[in-house]
Amino acid sequence: TESRHSVRMSVLDYSLVGKKWLKSKKLSPDAFAQLGFHLAYFDIHGHVPVTYESVMMKHFKYGRTETGRPMTEEASQFVELMSDPLASVEDKAAAIRAAADAHVAQIKNCQAGRGFDRHLFALKNLAKLRMERLDEYKIPEIFTHQSYAVCSSFLLSTSNCGMDGVSSFGFGPVCEGGYGVGYMIADDRIMANISSWSVVGPMQSELFKRKLAKAYTDMYRILEAPSSTGKTP
Repeated sequence: TESRHSVRMSVLDYSLVGKKWLKSKKLSPDAFAQLGFHLAYFDIHGHVPVTYESVMMKHFKYGRTETGRPMTEEASQFVELMSDPLASVEDKAAAIRAAADAHVAQIKNCQAGRGFDRHLFALKNLAKLRMERLDEYKIPEIFTHQSYAVCSSFLLSTSNCGMDGVSSFGFGPVCEGGYGVGYMIADDRIMANISSWSVVGPMQSELFKRKLAKAYTDMYRILEAPSSTGKTP
């Protein structure tokens, strides 16, 4: 009960953009959704987050999930450019596409078994078991280094569900000050269930919802602008 009351949730039903429109723009719907999350987070906190996206490993017989890391270098550049008042619409549109392409490549690598998080997680747990059995054994330094702790603290934990018959789903944030985002991309809309810890602020998830709607609208207008579509006014 205490945990239930310590989490706040807000649901965004965004109907200006959906899978059909995004495919007409030759953009990955998942990449577009993730770029919106990053832009909303940056708008609130002023920095980009360590982001988790669950990636299905269904190409493998016993595959479950791998950790996708949507905050690529290109995604970071896109977020920074969007906050630059001197950046042109053309530059912003190009940044969206570059970040979307990097996102797709990163997810494909995970699906092909070229992710690293699950591998390191398994090695860390094996090291813990060995440390329990062997008095002289020390856990490898990589697992105690601050950089490993930082890259494993997912301030933005996300998961995409594309199952028919499910209208919405969600989960709690996985670290202090973070957000959980369960999202679905339909032909005519994007649904996002946003959670945050109430101790951070009772309206934090609602704030993220508003910023996310603004992010999607800003990206929509950029991609619809004549200068980014090749159309003349």
